[in-house]
Amino acid sequence: MASVKKALRLTHDAGVGEDGKQKTRSKTYYGVRAEATNENMQQVAEALNTLSEKEVIYVEAITTERLA
Repeated sequence: MASVKKALRLTHDAGVGEDGKQKTRSKTYYGVRAEATNENMQQVAEALNTLSEKEVIYVEAITTERLA
């Protein structure tokens, strides 16, 4: 049976650099249960966003599966 690991990455707005481009910062949360759905992770991301000073730009669900 394949081993599955999940993580949740939130990317925050970190302002604008001197070059005029948007800067971002990411925070990855490991140890997400393998059975967690994308909807579950979106709900967690929304809850975490309420605690952050910087606005979340996007949310990523990262799934790693060991094949052999």
